[in-house]
Amino acid sequence: MSSHQKVFAGPLSPKELREIVKKHLPAWFKACHDDSDAIVLHEAAFGTSGTELFLFACAIKYATQNGKTVHIARGRSTKAEFPEPIAENSFVVKVFREAAPISSRSSRNRARTATRSKQGRQKP
Repeated sequence: MSSHQKVFAGPLSPKELREIVKKHLPAWFKACHDDSDAIVLHEAAFGTSGTELFLFACAIKYATQNGKTVHIARGRSTKAEFPEPIAENSFVVKVFREAAPISSRSSRNRARTATRSKQGRQKP
């Protein structure tokens, strides 16, 4: 039985949660063990499949168990709604990204690539 199927059988132990995050979300795992107080996650970082939602829940649960505050950022600009405050103190931003496997490219991106390839082959 795979780790993500166990969720339906009962709760995950802290050790199981750690192993899932370490194996499937290594950048998140690293961010959770950094000395920062919070992690910002873009809403598009995870999809809507059952597996992706399971990993999303594991990521948030693991981060909070490690004392992190998790912020979810949305896709559209909010500068008009909420102007940026003037920072009186300097702060540090660190970026941790998961490496996306080639097979996980979206069908929309594959379609764009195919269209560009076809356009490049056309004769004027």
